[in-house]
Amino acid sequence: MRDLDLELEIRAVETVRDEDGLALSSRNAYLSPAERRVALALPRALALGAEASRDGGDPVATARTALDEEAGLKTQYVAVADYGGRRLLAAVRVGKTRLIDNVSLKGSRT
Repeated sequence: MRDLDLELEIRAVETVRDEDGLALSSRNAYLSPAERRVALALPRALALGAEASRDGGDPVATARTALDEEAGLKTQYVAVADYGGRRLLAAVRVGKTRLIDNVSLKGSRT
């Protein structure tokens, strides 16, 4: 946006989630019931990373460790970015489906 000198405003808002915690996405339709259970590791790992950050720990390492321990899930990236507020981001593959998610690091010490 800045590089292209676009007159836009980007606003970060909380992710809308299904009852089980998975971020709502049209991609979820591609998940089998078993893959969906595996995919739930993504929001859990991000929550652990956010908690680690609030406690002064490393949110990326914490989330990546939790994701890497989940069989059937391939971590593509875990990172912290600042979009008007720090967020913990991750992308994973469950089967053939690529899922992305993020959580706020508001109130964190790091």
